Amino acid sequence: MKKFKILIILAFIFSYYNLNAEGTAGTNAQLETLYIVDMPTAGVNPVKTIGFNSLFMSEGGLLLYLNYSPFKRFNCGISYSGNHVIGSEKMLFQKYPGFQISYRIVDEKLKFPALLIGVNTQGRGTYFAESVRHTILSPGVYIASSKNFKWDAGYIALHAGINFSFDQNGPKKLPNFYFGAEQSIGTRFAINAEYNACIDESNTGFRYPNSIGTLNARLRCSLAERTTIDIAFKDIFGSSTKEKAIQRYIGIDYVVFF
Repeated sequence: MKKFKILIILAFIFSYYNLNAEGTAGTNAQLETLYIVDMPTAGVNPVKTIGFNSLFMSEGGLLLYLNYSPFKRFNCGISYSGNHVIGSEKMLFQKYPGFQISYRIVDEKLKFPALLIGVNTQGRGTYFAESVRHTILSPGVYIASSKNFKWDAGYIALHAGINFSFDQNGPKKLPNFYFGAEQSIGTRFAINAEYNACIDESNTGFRYPNSIGTLNARLRCSLAERTTIDIAFKDIFGSSTKEKAIQRYIGIDYVVFF
């Protein structure tokens, strides 16, 4: 019950700031995208902002993020999730809250991408108490790069990263890599695609043998000032042994200036 109260308190904070919430999608976006889909970009929120994210997952799952930016190019935050938070089944919460800390060491230049280092202990998807992990491993410690380009179809951002997850429970602990892209669609929409190699999932029982990795995508919309809503489609390749179909998630992001 104590863990349920944590989610209720965070949800109340989200709803309180809803009306003050600047979108991250489309050519008019003034805020940076922090995640391609599941994996982090080199984006950061502006200084003196609080970011709120709620992610509604399959089977009534709910994941809440709180992100704070006390200094320029520096973000830190906390997150928490549970299975069956929405619905009638017994709720199950992750054992410990996740935390995030990131610092952009290099800003984007005309001929050079932005570079960011960070730590993120929050997995995504269904939580499995017996394995103390989610369907999707947390990024762990990572370095991410991002570069934006303008062309006839609007703006396209290319992202890539290398990470080492602390959640690995297989016989070998391995680094991983991922990459993706974000394409604006008009002034208010964007589509993101992400490939996660899942090298760190070898022999864990969570991915099929000889899996070629995971492909995710999401459609994002700048719904109102400082507010973005998106729908994500997870594991398009069908590489997960725990999820039997493409998963559909809905996310809502708010950013508050103070």
